[in-house]
Amino acid sequence: AHQKGIIHRDIKPTNVMVGSFGEVQVVDWGFAKVIDAPAKPRPVSVDDDPPVHTVRSGSTQQASQVGSAMGTPAYMPPEQAYGDGEHTDERSDVFSLGATLCEILTGEPPYRKADGIQLVLAAQLKTARALERLAACGADPQLIDLTRRCLSPHEERPRDAGAVAEAVSAYLTSVEERARKAQLRAAAEEVKAKEERKRRKLTGALAAAVFLIVVGGGGTYALLRQNELERTQENTLGVTRDLREATRLEAQAASTGVLADWEQAALAARHAADRATVEEIDAGVRGEAQDVL
Repeated sequence: AHQKGIIHRDIKPTNVMVGSFGEVQVVDWGFAKVIDAPAKPRPVSVDDDPPVHTVRSGSTQQASQVGSAMGTPAYMPPEQAYGDGEHTDERSDVFSLGATLCEILTGEPPYRKADGIQLVLAAQLKTARALERLAACGADPQLIDLTRRCLSPHEERPRDAGAVAEAVSAYLTSVEERARKAQLRAAAEEVKAKEERKRRKLTGALAAAVFLIVVGGGGTYALLRQNELERTQENTLGVTRDLREATRLEAQAASTGVLADWEQAALAARHAADRATVEEIDAGVRGEAQDVL
């Protein structure tokens, strides 16, 4: 509308409708005005709609009167509140857009009935309390800054609704970019967490393996040592039996004097000595075997 040189003069939440499919419409153009010089005129082409006219266009009798306020005081810019038709232009609608955004962010319009007569507050641009509420609302700084600029004095506001739309579009782009970066950070942190969990599992597995090697190795050594002792005892008992048998045969040969008995006794003694030399046995028994031989 601003590109066609039309101002609404009554922008407020109840005049902005959102349809079932997300389409947005601005309604109630009863206070609309066609101005002579749009803030951002478009090149005219044969496909453009014809110029817009109202019942007040070109008629001095139907024109808005200087000093008459039109619109809703809670959302009204000061030039509109004291009826300055000469300075009521696209920036006036921009103020009302900022007032609507103020209510979205804080839950209340810039001028509240509790703060005094709204039309007087609007005419004097008493926005201090609204700005305090904005600063404490917790919204993104970009939105708060845009709202503050829209609620500024006339020349400090964005030039028209197109400039506001560009600011909102830039804000939404930054939100999407932050969300994308947050997703990337979350994904990177998840990968890092998985690697950390994997590293901890590997460390735990290595620690368990070392523990098993140490404990298991000690157990294996103990088992081998036990087996060695058992073999030594068994071998010692065997050599002891052989020595006893050799001693018996020696005594028998001595009593009979038969050469064959002496040969059998000598053979038994040799067998015991050989076992004592080759096999692990008690040192005392080994010495006894050597004595017998």
